Amino acid sequence: MVIQEELGEHRFSHGRFDDAARLMEQITTSDELIDFLTLPGYRLLA
Repeated sequence: MVIQEELGEHRFSHGRFDDAARLMEQITTSDELIDFLTLPGYRLLA
């Protein structure tokens, strides 16, 4: 993965990039368009 190569193994493995990828997939493939793209992200941070 490009992100993993850019950041290095340590930073990548301690990040939440899998969560971010799943969130982006959910937002972009949902049948319903949400008003604020950040709202689902806030739920992950809580």
